[in-house]
Amino acid sequence: MATLRRFLKAFHGSSIPTLCETDDGAVCVIKLHGAGNGPESMISEYVVNRIASAAGLPVPPPLIVDLPADYPWNFGTDEFFDIVRKSGGPNLGLAYLGDTKPLPCDAYASVSPALIAQVVTLDLIFSNVDRRCASGNLLQDDRGQAWIVDHGSCRFLHRESPSSQLTPGHAFTGSEHLRNPQLLPPVSPRFLEAIVGDLPDPWLRGAAITREHVARRIAACCGRPD
Repeated sequence: MATLRRFLKAFHGSSIPTLCETDDGAVCVIKLHGAGNGPESMISEYVVNRIASAAGLPVPPPLIVDLPADYPWNFGTDEFFDIVRKSGGPNLGLAYLGDTKPLPCDAYASVSPALIAQVVTLDLIFSNVDRRCASGNLLQDDRGQAWIVDHGSCRFLHRESPSSQLTPGHAFTGSEHLRNPQLLPPVSPRFLEAIVGDLPDPWLRGAAITREHVARRIAACCGRPD
């Protein structure tokens, strides 16, 4: 687990994503749990991003960033520091993608079938209920690379198996036929153990779920039998 060294820049968003530097010199975007990022949401995003990024999909790799309880006020407004004081302990970090912009709604019609297949595959397997064009959860960096982000609304922790239909209002409803399980290879028992073992205890307690439950749900979605 990395430890936050300093905040660098706050971005727009309901979860107040903030660019920060950790004690090992890495730069990432942190989502503070004091800003309303609930423990179940952080578990979902951590799990989905870790599996998807390991499979080579354009998803920012996650990390866990510890915010010391006595972190001093050296950045932002009174309101921001109030959130910082409520966010002591482990928070969700995501690899910084550089200068990115949300893909505009009128650009979704020209998204490549390859990218649609990646999005559809992820969202069906992990039961994502929030992938509308207005949500801004497809980004494009200054090189034209598309990134799939925001997986805190995936509901796989409450499903016995992957979804077969995208949720109403999904940006790519009607494209379920593009699902390609080969894009997301089965999670090996060793990788599954590592993912679940890295989940912070406060997240699990806050979500009132166990590591065993998370492991079962991951295995049901994309696990490999022992």
